[in-house]
Order: sequence, then structure tokens, then C-alpha cells
Amino acid sequence: MSKIHYKNVESFFQFTRQTWKKWNEESRPIANFVNRYLNDNRIEEFLQNGKIRDFDDFDKLQQICIEKNRKKYLNSFVNFSYGSLCKSHTVFVEFYYQFLAFCQLEENADKDLKFLIKKFLAIYSIIQAHKHFNLLDFAEDNLENILQHFDVFNHWDDSMLIFLQYSINNQFLNLMDKNDNQILQDEARCHIEKMKKYKKFFEVKSLSIYYFLLEENS
Repeated sequence: MSKIHYKNVESFFQFTRQTWKKWNEESRPIANFVNRYLNDNRIEEFLQNGKIRDFDDFDKLQQICIEKNRKKYLNSFVNFSYGSLCKSHTVFVEFYYQFLAFCQLEENADKDLKFLIKKFLAIYSIIQAHKHFNLLDFAEDNLENILQHFDVFNHWDDSMLIFLQYSINNQFLNLMDKNDNQILQDEARCHIEKMKKYKKFFEVKSLSIYYFLLEENS
């Protein structure tokens, strides 16, 4: 954002120019927030109208996108063969929630969804192959039970990755909607319950620690 005129800051906070200068020098969070997200036009608009249209419009757009992806997410599980998480093989459920935890790591924040799916499948296969001593044993035991559910991923795009990260932060509680039919409500409850079961994976923030936990859990 461009530098904000001190007069707008004085009107906004109702304090002196010197106070604002001190806050900036101290790098206070409120000063960092104002400098990053506000500008003269937005401050003046808020002072005149009591709201900022850009922010209000963005909130509306955000809610539309969230709802669109919420329905797409749940329907991708209930509408495809082997889809429903409630009816999925245990191996896939474990794979899927470990994959979700992998997606929310900071190191993966700027990656695309298809790349993360392929990368995690490779990581998961290597760790499981080590457990089973060779990849053939792993493939016979588990890989088929994972891949048969991949129809779910084929209908997702990168906006779904953002929605997944948002949902993880909300422990999937955002999936529930009383206006949904019973099938979608049951599916949402299933995702919430599974989230609780695999909670320890979502508490990890470091990629190296995540790899350790993944190997330990194998």
C-alpha cells in the first residue's frame, strides 16, 4: 500500500502525528496492519460512510466461493464410485487425512493441488514400502485401496486447495449446513469425526517433524 497521509491517520485514530510516528518506529501490529491493508481512499471512505466497500464486496465474494467449494467438496465424495469417506477403505482414510495435514504445512502453501497429490503419494508409498520391505508388497496390500478413490481428486482445482486449508483451520465444522440433505450432512459429520481421530498430524507445522510422525505412524 502507498504511504498514508498523517491527517487521515489522525482522524482515524484521533491521536497526534507523533503517536503514529512512534507506532511505526516500534513496528506495532496495528501500525503494520494499517500500512499493509489500508490507504487514504479506504480510510476516507470509512470515515465518511462507516464502511469500506472493497472489504464488504470481498467478504460477499469469499462466502460465495466458500459455499461453492463446500458443496463441490461434499458432492465429490458422495457422487462418485468408492467416493463416500464413510464407506472408504481404512487405508484411504488414513492416506487422505495425512495428505490434508501435508497440504496445510507452510512449505506447501504456494504449491498446486495436483502436484501435492502426486508428491504425497510418492512419499507415502516410499514410507509404506519401507514398512513392508518392498514396494510390491505395499502395492498389493494398500495402493489399490487408495487409487480406487482418486475419482474424488479428479474433479478438484487449485481453489479446492485453498478451501481445504480453510476447512482444516475450522476443523471441518464449516462443512455442516442444516439445509443440506441427509446424505450430505452424514458425509460432513464423517469428515469432522475423522479430523478428530487424526488430530496429531494437524498439530505439526514443520515438514521434517511431519515426516518423522508419518514414519512413526506407519
